[in-house]
Amino acid sequence: VYPAMSGESDDKVSTGIPGGPSPGTEAKQKTSEEIANEFKEEGNTFLKGRQLVEAIESYTKGIAACDTPHIRGPILGNRSQAYRRVGKLDAALADAEEAMRIYPTYARGHVRKAYVLKEKGDWAAVEKAIKTALELNLEFKGGDADKMKSLLQKAIAQQEAQRLELETKKKLDFVMEKLLGKWNGAVPPELGGGSQELDFKSETKVILTVPARQMPARLKLDVMKSPMWLDITIPIPAQPRPIEHKMPHLFEFSEDYNELHLMGPPDQGLQPGVELSRPTRIDRESKSYVKMTRGSAKPTDEELEIQQAVDELKGKNDEEKMLKYCQMMAQKLSNAVQKDGFKFEQPQPHWPEQEIKDKYTSMLKMSQYIFILEKYFGQMLATNVSSMVKRLPGATVPTGALKEAVDELRVNMIAAGMHKDVAPQAPAANEAEDPSKSGPAFEGHLFSDGAQETKESKSNSSSGMSSVSLVLIGALSATAIMGVAYYLFGGSSKKRGSK
Repeated sequence: VYPAMSGESDDKVSTGIPGGPSPGTEAKQKTSEEIANEFKEEGNTFLKGRQLVEAIESYTKGIAACDTPHIRGPILGNRSQAYRRVGKLDAALADAEEAMRIYPTYARGHVRKAYVLKEKGDWAAVEKAIKTALELNLEFKGGDADKMKSLLQKAIAQQEAQRLELETKKKLDFVMEKLLGKWNGAVPPELGGGSQELDFKSETKVILTVPARQMPARLKLDVMKSPMWLDITIPIPAQPRPIEHKMPHLFEFSEDYNELHLMGPPDQGLQPGVELSRPTRIDRESKSYVKMTRGSAKPTDEELEIQQAVDELKGKNDEEKMLKYCQMMAQKLSNAVQKDGFKFEQPQPHWPEQEIKDKYTSMLKMSQYIFILEKYFGQMLATNVSSMVKRLPGATVPTGALKEAVDELRVNMIAAGMHKDVAPQAPAANEAEDPSKSGPAFEGHLFSDGAQETKESKSNSSSGMSSVSLVLIGALSATAIMGVAYYLFGGSSKKRGSK
């Protein structure tokens, strides 16, 4: 568009100069520097008006008009700024570096370069560019010096954040490599005995298997803490929506990574959804501590017995399987009722604490047995038996030996507080007033007659109870899902063996 004009100041320019003479007129010829500066001012006007494309065009003409470093350098710097604003970062960086090359004392060229590097996310290069500029003791105009120092601080902070993020990811990858898969640990005798299992699926998901229930839960890890943090969040059944309950833990591996040491929240008056305090250290003498070993939980003798019974039924028809199911469940309930006076019922707040614990322990043991039955016989078969016991409309009407077994099971379920001997009826509009509901302690189970209202469980809670009773919040389903999980993965802070 324009010649470089170095040594050509006598040439006439007939068009294209901002404010220049019309073709054919005589006027004093402008110097290349004047022409370049006029294009520069024109570009500045466009830049202030956010007409970036026009600004770039004007700066380009000014750069072509003059080779003088102290003129051309600032125009390159301004075009760098315009390029940066339109997102052409490579072009912006090239202009800034060219301005610094031809005009080394051009301080703003370093500013332009630093801001382009910031946009590119290269914080190490930003730090280097600014420190280089400051070491040159350049004369920064306006607030450029303060801007450079502020940007330097940000560059250093961002690099530290990136370093920490990279270090965290590296450690998290390592921890997850060791953590993924199944871990098992013992269940305290006061909670029915047996085993518990954690199956870590990802850094955000874990499957909990505790007596009487298996449930998915959300997982959150902080591997940069020492000991590391592990939070398990489980949904507690409630109306109108489940309550998200987070259980904060500390954890660490053994030296060979075959043991997982978990420390749960200390004992406190728990209410579902209320934030629990995190322990400050791993105390292996505390009841909040649990040691888990790698691998699936080993089946209990009771589970092996049920598994053997199911294996012996292979090839048999469904009626024979349901008969065995009814007989085993009825026998278990009958023994518990006759020997220990067992019954599913809601403990009352005024009961002695030990009595409350014993009640929940017995209900947990029974619930665990029923869960194992359902696990090995199958959910569909258990559902069919439940329908026959409740005499639901459309349910299969048993005959012969199966009818006798179902009737016997119904009698034992009534005695155990699992079922009310009333005529079947359609669900009432107000579930809380439905007379066919079973005792509140068995609500939510496959064999229960309905779901307990959340307000009922809340009204029966007491902040003075131990974690074993508090977490259970009244319903056996919650006992299985919430209470055991809380106790097993963090509950009472009392020392083992203390009274």
